[in-house]
Amino acid sequence: MIIGDSLEEVRTGLVGGASVLGVTSGKTSAQDLKEAGAEVVLDSLENVAQLVAAIAAVTP
Repeated sequence: MIIGDSLEEVRTGLVGGASVLGVTSGKTSAQDLKEAGAEVVLDSLENVAQLVAAIAAVTP
């Protein structure tokens, strides 16, 4: 699992075989993160319950 807010972080996770959770805390839009391969995209990491649910949804 990798959590990132840039296209490079999404690519790094995918190349490494990790599940990718994108977060729009940087300059990259939700659409761009999703198109790059992020399985889930969140607006922030502030909602811990939402974050835990997103991680659970994409990890085996």
